Amino acid sequence: MRINPHSKPLGSLCRLSFSVFFAAILANPALADECAQIKEALGYAANSFEAIKGAELPLERWAIALKVDNYTTCYLERVDQVVLSCETKRFANRNQAQSIFNARSNAAKACLGPDWQLASLGQDRFGISNLGSRQVVMMTIFSDGVASNFFVKTWMYQMPARGSAAPEEAPTVSAAIPREVCPDLKRVISTAPQKFEPILGRKRSGDWTASVQLTGWFSCDVSELREGDPKTRYYTCELSPFVGQEDVAKGLDAVGSVVKSCLGNTWTPVRSSTRDNRPQLQFEAGQQDPIVELRVRYSTARKRWGLHLDVNLPE
Repeated sequence: MRINPHSKPLGSLCRLSFSVFFAAILANPALADECAQIKEALGYAANSFEAIKGAELPLERWAIALKVDNYTTCYLERVDQVVLSCETKRFANRNQAQSIFNARSNAAKACLGPDWQLASLGQDRFGISNLGSRQVVMMTIFSDGVASNFFVKTWMYQMPARGSAAPEEAPTVSAAIPREVCPDLKRVISTAPQKFEPILGRKRSGDWTASVQLTGWFSCDVSELREGDPKTRYYTCELSPFVGQEDVAKGLDAVGSVVKSCLGNTWTPVRSSTRDNRPQLQFEAGQQDPIVELRVRYSTARKRWGLHLDVNLPE
C-alpha cells in the first residue's frame, strides 16, 4: 500500500548518520562505483532520460546502456512519466530480498547525502527526494506473480515542476500514476469468484500477501473484514504518498481514468464518499460481479495521504 518522498528536513542526528554512511562509501570501492552510477543516472532525469534512451521494448519500455552495480537490469519505462527502473536478481525467499533491499536503500541514502529528504515507508518500501532538483529515488520489494520469487526494484526520475503539464496531460501529483496495471488487475478480478484463493500468498497478521502485485502499487494484500470468513475477503493495494488533499484528489481522477480504460464500457463508474467523507470511485458491472473501488485515505499515524485500490466481492 504506498511512495514518493516529502518528509520534514532531517535533523542534525540524521546528518551525522549520513556522514557515517558516506564514510563507509569512501572505504568501499564497490559502493563508490554504485554511487557514481546512481548520480550519473539522475543527471539524465531532467530531460526524461532522452540522452540514454535506446531501442523500444514492449510495454512502453526502452533499453539503455547505462548499468548500476548490484542490479541485473536497468531500463526506461513510462509510469505517468518516463522513469529509469533497475531490478535485482530474483530470490527464492523474501528474507534474501529484504537483505538486498536494506543494503541498496542504505547505499542510496549514503550516496545522496543530507540534502535529500527521507520517506521510509515501511520495512520493504523506501523513498528519498531532493526538493531543490525535484529528483526522486524510490525502492520496494516485488514478488514475481508467476514464479513467486522476490526482487528489489528501484525507480529514478524527476518530478514535474509545480503547475507544469505532466506527460500525456496527466494531473501533476506527488506519486507517479501507474499505467501498466490492466492485465494484472483483470487477473485479480477473475479470481474473485474463488474468493481470491489462486492468488493467496504468505499469510501474516491475518492478511495474505497477494501473489499478484499491481505494477507501481504497493503492499497488495488480500484481507478479510471478519477474520476467518472468506465471504468478507477483498484485494487491496496502496499508492502514496501524496502531498495533500488536492493532490490525492487529482490522483484519484488520474487512476480512475486508467481503470476505466482497462475495464471498458461494461463497467459503470460511480462517485461517492466514504464514511469519513473522503472521495471514492467505484466501478460496477453486474450484480454477481466484483466491485473495483478507488478510495482516498489519510493515515494519521504516518501523516500522509494515499489512494487505495480495492477489488471487493459482490454483496
